[in-house]
Amino acid sequence: MTLPASGPISFEQINIELKVSPTATISLNDAAVRILLGKPSGTISMQDAYGKSSEIRFVNTVARTSINIFTLMGSPTTADRYVFENNAEINANTASYALRTGVFPAGSTLTIINNGYIRGTGGAGSSAVATPGGAGGDAIIIDMACSIDNTNGYIFAGGGGGGSAQRVASANSSHFVRAGGGGGAGSSAGVAGVNTFKLAGEYPLSNIAPNPGTATAGGAGGTISAGIEGSYIDTAYGGAGGANGAPGAVGSTTTVTFNSSSYKNTPTIGVAGAAGRAIITNGKTLTQVAGLDSTRVKGAIV
Repeated sequence: MTLPASGPISFEQINIELKVSPTATISLNDAAVRILLGKPSGTISMQDAYGKSSEIRFVNTVARTSINIFTLMGSPTTADRYVFENNAEINANTASYALRTGVFPAGSTLTIINNGYIRGTGGAGSSAVATPGGAGGDAIIIDMACSIDNTNGYIFAGGGGGGSAQRVASANSSHFVRAGGGGGAGSSAGVAGVNTFKLAGEYPLSNIAPNPGTATAGGAGGTISAGIEGSYIDTAYGGAGGANGAPGAVGSTTTVTFNSSSYKNTPTIGVAGAAGRAIITNGKTLTQVAGLDSTRVKGAIV
């Protein structure tokens, strides 16, 4: 409800607007009353209560990408009780957050009610052992104390990209097989790495490309084999991309030898991408109302 725009106003009406007992003892100087009346300090009177509502609510019903709640709600300049309700899907740009609170005026409160999906990006799979898989993206970043009610929603961080792996012939280090990593899960799913074959005078046996991630699953790493007939077969396996909020996997290699003169091949295993975080608190107070369990939240709350 909203307080009357004119005429008499009682403390009972203010209590009802504040959603407390109508008979609760309050004063105009109480912090909650000052926030409701838009008077964080200074002189305050019952006339300041005209037309005031206990909260300013923004209901999101459309898909959005990398949004800031403070900006979306018009960058308000007065303290109030702000509520952001999400009934759609909020995704992240590449290497960016999906949702950020921003900072509301001092004395304000912020409640986030998520009834939809808030997703971080997936990390890219690695194509070279010297280049790690991409890190998964973060879902929510908190810049001020707030409450989150995720009873009917999902908050998913991005998965890390899979690591690359290669096998190099010691007789010639420029000859190798290298498998790329799979892409991590996320709103902008991680792209897959690339397999590479470079073994002069030898023949490829198989070349299965790595897969990109999807919104909810990491992609499989690539597999590539090559060798010399009757001597040896080198195989490299790229690591899989991580699921929502999980790191990517590292790759591996194998060599099958057929005689004592076979090359002693050297494996090199690349680094997988780190998991994204579901909620980054930045040291701010997060009040967990409901729904922040491992089923509805994928990724760490840090």
